[in-house]
Amino acid sequence: MYEMRERIRFSETDGNLKLTCTGLIDLLQDCATFHSEDVGFTCQMLGEQDLGWFVTNWQVHLNALPSIGDRIVVRTYPYHFRGMMASRYFVIEGEDGTLYATANSIWVLMNRKTNKPQRAPKEMIEAYAPDEDPTEEFESRKIPVEAGLVEAGRVVVDTSFLDTNGHVNNGRYVQLASHVLLQDSSYRAFFVEYKQQARLGDEITILKRESEDHIQVVLADQEGNPYVVTNWKK
Repeated sequence: MYEMRERIRFSETDGNLKLTCTGLIDLLQDCATFHSEDVGFTCQMLGEQDLGWFVTNWQVHLNALPSIGDRIVVRTYPYHFRGMMASRYFVIEGEDGTLYATANSIWVLMNRKTNKPQRAPKEMIEAYAPDEDPTEEFESRKIPVEAGLVEAGRVVVDTSFLDTNGHVNNGRYVQLASHVLLQDSSYRAFFVEYKQQARLGDEITILKRESEDHIQVVLADQEGNPYVVTNWKK
């Protein structure tokens, strides 16, 4: 299992000085990226081969969110490689052993030149040292789009939204979705499914529907096709 140690920064917190869900996703992505860097499959190396790992979904269980100044450990390991796909598990704990969050995710190795998935080579899989499947159970990674969604806002993608691939950063989608939740930090879990990529100049419509036990927020294009579907479990 790979790990990185961090301290929660003021810039990562909300009005309650708790880590934001966007900040949490950034920590998970950074941990996975540093794992890849440290086993020899660096971003530069993958870029030179027109390759990149793209996350397709997050399933995050929250016990609590750490506060400003808290010292944390983020741990991760991949498991269940299948062709071009890999599952990856995460744990966020305090240095005192407090369990803050766990997460499951699916990643796809993409050829960025052809924009098609590519099978992970044997030496890459061996370098990541896959572990056993986690014993924790997670919900289905597919999130059905619900009826009755209402518009909660619109935003046009500018350069500040973009990652190195020219797409909207994964964490930025979560940030846009969480903005309509009024900074509520009381969710027990949240789930994210990425459907398509938004690019510079695209207009994103934010749609929302609140149910008794969860809130669904969908980020969609002008035709109503989802970029990202999220559920926030109360």
